[in-house]
Amino acid sequence: MRKSNSQRPVPGYVQFLQHHKRKAIETTGSLISQLLPKSIHAVTAKGFELKVMLFVLALSVNLWVST
Repeated sequence: MRKSNSQRPVPGYVQFLQHHKRKAIETTGSLISQLLPKSIHAVTAKGFELKVMLFVLALSVNLWVST
């Protein structure tokens, strides 16, 4: 989001769309961070990536089942 006195302001409709999409992305990020544990024990980078991917998959399945 640009400041009101920006040298390159965006049109109002673009600002509205940016605000709307940003809200959805931040909500999703918040849901993912609630599901993740405080720490993830992984020895390798691939193991960490796998665990995070599985947590995100579990969140999507959880949201799909609860709807």
